[in-house]
Amino acid sequence: MRKVAIIALLAVVLAFAVGWTTYTVKVSSVEINALAVSDLGGAVLPIKVTLLTPGDGRAYVAGVPEAGQGFGPSAQIALYVAARLSGVPYNNYTALLRVLASDAQVGGPSASGYITAAMYALMNGLELRNDTAMTGIILPDGLIGPVGGVSQKVQAAAAQGIKTVLVPIGEAPSGVGGLRSWRLAQLRTPYTTSLAAR
Repeated sequence: MRKVAIIALLAVVLAFAVGWTTYTVKVSSVEINALAVSDLGGAVLPIKVTLLTPGDGRAYVAGVPEAGQGFGPSAQIALYVAARLSGVPYNNYTALLRVLASDAQVGGPSASGYITAAMYALMNGLELRNDTAMTGIILPDGLIGPVGGVSQKVQAAAAQGIKTVLVPIGEAPSGVGGLRSWRLAQLRTPYTTSLAAR
């Protein structure tokens, strides 16, 4: 009786083992200089963007206790747009976003354009420059939409030694010197690769 039980158990284990599949999870990360504004002025907030593949097509946000309603949904749109620009299904990836500043006050989706660029870079094996920052909301069609507080954000970037800031078209920072400001209308491959280190 005992031999029969052992044989039956081995048969069940073998049946499950035949159905097992193994796969490798690829993890890649980059840190970006997101720009924010609050009652105290502009701020540079480091955000760590991580992609896992295979994934579930979702974007998860951590470390943002004060986040506005737009941050999570805009991160999901960023994943969708970056995958579309890369020519891959977005559900191949899971995106993890973590605001690294402990006093982070992310009030909305203004970092989503840069998050899209970071995800695109990770999907395509590109490196982002660490002397660049960007502000602008990403829209589902890839357009970069307007955001508030551009002058304060650019001033904060300049104070941190950032040399290039990309802003939405039609929004020019005033009273800020010592850096270049590029205006983006749409996040397409040429704009995204212009952020890559050369």
